[in-house]
Formats: sequence, C-alpha cells, structure tokens
Amino acid sequence: MSVTVPPTSARTNSSLVALVRPESRANLAGYVRPADRLRRLEKEGLIVRAAYQERPVRYAYTLSKKGADLGDVLLALVRWGKKHIPGTHTLKELRSGRTR
Repeated sequence: MSVTVPPTSARTNSSLVALVRPESRANLAGYVRPADRLRRLEKEGLIVRAAYQERPVRYAYTLSKKGADLGDVLLALVRWGKKHIPGTHTLKELRSGRTR
C-alpha cells in the first residue's frame, strides 16, 4: 500500500481557521491534519516513510510488518459490523456498487 500526501503549510490551516465563524471554530478543535496523522503512525511503527522526490520533497508511505499485522484485526471488525450493524459495507463492495 502506498499513499502520497501533498505538502501542507501551517499558513493554510491558520487561514482556514480565520475564515470560519467563531461559533464553528470549536468543531475544528479535534481536527488532525493528515500529515500529523502520518507522522504519528510512523512514530508508532505502523508505516514506513520513504522520500521519492527531492524538490518539492514528497514521500511514499507503506505499511510496516507491525502495520500489516493489524489487517486481521480490521477484517474481524468488518465481519462483526456486517453481522451486527445493518448497512455496513466493505470498501470493495462500495467500489463495485454491490451495496444492496
């Protein structure tokens, strides 16, 4: 699995917050930028980051052995959801249109 994340700047996020009405800013409090989430996953050893371009610097992310081991856990959660929560679909089902 490989994910490319475009570079982001702190200015973009602060500009976004400035445009949001004051009463709506509280909703952004729990927002985590994708770049921050990827750094945390890398720190925890679930993904591996490798630069594939120098200017601008871009990275490809792959699952580590530890991250790949979560696959069985996630699959078990999907199976449980399909059994106990009506309307639960796998990504494969959603992509193929098989969501009756």
